[in-house]
Amino acid sequence: MRKENEDLHLECILTDQEKLDYSKELAENISKKARSEESLKSFQTQMKAEIASCDAKINLMAEKLNTGKEYRMVDCKIGYDFKKIVKSWTRLDTGEIIRECAIPAEEMQEELG
Repeated sequence: MRKENEDLHLECILTDQEKLDYSKELAENISKKARSEESLKSFQTQMKAEIASCDAKINLMAEKLNTGKEYRMVDCKIGYDFKKIVKSWTRLDTGEIIRECAIPAEEMQEELG
């Protein structure tokens, strides 16, 4: 049996209403694209910051492991030897004397007073 009708893909002139509808859709898509690009930039900025934070922590942990040490707040006892005029700091965790210096004049005055 022979076909009597067939749909073909052909050029058509747009009506004014179709042009208006396409213009609105174009504007909406331009705005949506701009919002999406801004969201992407924001997300990328956030992810870069998270990656940088991880890198900093990785470097800090690697440095601690490489050197086998880190700095911490350690409770120390301050001792005075007024005969030798020496002030010393002793770590309470290890008992090690970590610093010594001459007793300042104002602290010597307190002892005399």
